[in-house]
Amino acid sequence: MMICAWDERLSTMAVHRTMIEADLSRKRQKEVVDKMAAAYMLQGFLESLRY
Repeated sequence: MMICAWDERLSTMAVHRTMIEADLSRKRQKEVVDKMAAAYMLQGFLESLRY
């Protein structure tokens, strides 16, 4: 069994930056930020397994 700690604040900030660059409305950002941050964290974790 492997336990991994991940700082989700960095993920949320990165996703917010991406959504701002994509010119998403604030309303749309609120609707999808958690889902996108979760996907961002999962992607980072999966990429970390390759090393």
